[in-house]
Amino acid sequence: MIVFLAKRCLKPARVARGIRNVTGYGKRFAKNTIPLEASAEDLRITPVQEPTPFIVMLVAHDPTLDPRIDWEATSAAGKFEVLVLGVASKNSVGPAAERVHDYDVRRMPRPERMSFSTALQAWKTVFQSLGHRPLLRLALMPPALLLLLLFTASGNFVYSFQSLKRLLKRGNRDSDAVSGLAEEAAPGHWGRFVIFCWTLRHVLTSTSALCQALEALPRRPRVVHCNDLDALLAGVWASSRLDARLVLDSHEYWPHSNVIAPGYHVRFFALLEGLLVHHADAVVTVSTPLARRLEEDYRLAEVEVVPNAEPWRERCRPAARGEMTALARGRVKFLFQGHFMPERGLEEVLECWSRAEGGRAALFLRGPDSPWKQELLALAGRLDLLGKSVYFLAPVPESLLVEAAQEADVGLIPYSPKPLGYRFACPNKLSQYLHAGLAILTNALPYVQEVVEDGRCGYVYDSVRPGSLPAALEEILADEVRLQQCRTNALEFARTRFNWQVQGRRLMDLYESR
Repeated sequence: MIVFLAKRCLKPARVARGIRNVTGYGKRFAKNTIPLEASAEDLRITPVQEPTPFIVMLVAHDPTLDPRIDWEATSAAGKFEVLVLGVASKNSVGPAAERVHDYDVRRMPRPERMSFSTALQAWKTVFQSLGHRPLLRLALMPPALLLLLLFTASGNFVYSFQSLKRLLKRGNRDSDAVSGLAEEAAPGHWGRFVIFCWTLRHVLTSTSALCQALEALPRRPRVVHCNDLDALLAGVWASSRLDARLVLDSHEYWPHSNVIAPGYHVRFFALLEGLLVHHADAVVTVSTPLARRLEEDYRLAEVEVVPNAEPWRERCRPAARGEMTALARGRVKFLFQGHFMPERGLEEVLECWSRAEGGRAALFLRGPDSPWKQELLALAGRLDLLGKSVYFLAPVPESLLVEAAQEADVGLIPYSPKPLGYRFACPNKLSQYLHAGLAILTNALPYVQEVVEDGRCGYVYDSVRPGSLPAALEEILADEVRLQQCRTNALEFARTRFNWQVQGRRLMDLYESR
């Protein structure tokens, strides 16, 4: 049995320049081939108009969850035919197929369980990455097959156990979201193991759904664009069979993206990404420090930088008196909007708020509910700040975040630089604050600090140095002229430089490269 699986898994993929392993392509090619005894009449050349180049973008979740995907697809649709393939969760509200901003979106249903055949196909794709190391492939094959069986079985067991637990406790809720796996804000060993199993299931079931969609494509794409590691397995599989250019777009340092994941989780997915990334013809990421780190960790020649930058559009200023203005009562309005997660520095902000703001500022926190939001609400209540100088606002749709931020004065990015996923990030909120015309108050995150200093649009503190945050707050509150100048600079920097129309050009160049 082992010998049979070895032969099957180590057999190189069949790739022919003329015949593609896609439904219908082989038959059409054979039917239209010129016979060997072609006459002069048969060889007459009829001018044929070249079809519009085709790009397929792969997303391992619903495409609407990340605005960057819409920016990429919308800008590419000006020159290419674009299809975005996503994976629907139980709570997805979008249709299975729709037309959005001149590109097509398809949502594939996520399989309920990890099948062994899907895991085996993923294992085969990974092992083909070791083609230049045949002895290593043979040595790793038996233990890898055993681990594959264990991972598939344990992932399905954890899925069933946690789903039943949630059903009994809180009713039938969506269990596809990796961020909602742990039952508590600080999970124990079991909770961390659940995160690992769920993430593995997420990658493998996403790969299965995307590969099924890729097999049914009506034509061969020129480019397969993978958004993050969880879509890369399917992208490597597709590019080898379709002879398409493969572009990996790392929106974050994916193996480090979950700051509560265990160490073995990080090492496993870093190894997986390190093996697969060398199949990509081009690698893109969101910040210069992350690009240099990926080059170093994965021994890549060059990683391009295309930051998360909102497309520029003229916006009307908000009403003179909205909810924030009414609650602030003349105080300087500080805003944090986004998901509440560990290591985002909001606990430090709340703890120093009552000592630093002195009744001159109001802090607004906007984001969806989560265990960490409940902890922040409890902390603000214990500090006697809730409803006095700290206010929690209802979340708004992603498309309205810039407009919702315009009423504030200062945008907060207090992420801790300790997790690598945050240290090298280019958060979406940076662009949103700039386009809303807010001054930025940020922790010393390398790329965010670089943007703030380049645009002369904000203030930087260092959470490692005690007293740095209160000093920055005092600097903002003491100089209203500089605060207003930072707001003006932010809007001008967004209009002229930090927008997708400018920053996204490099991605279009990569699509057109041969």
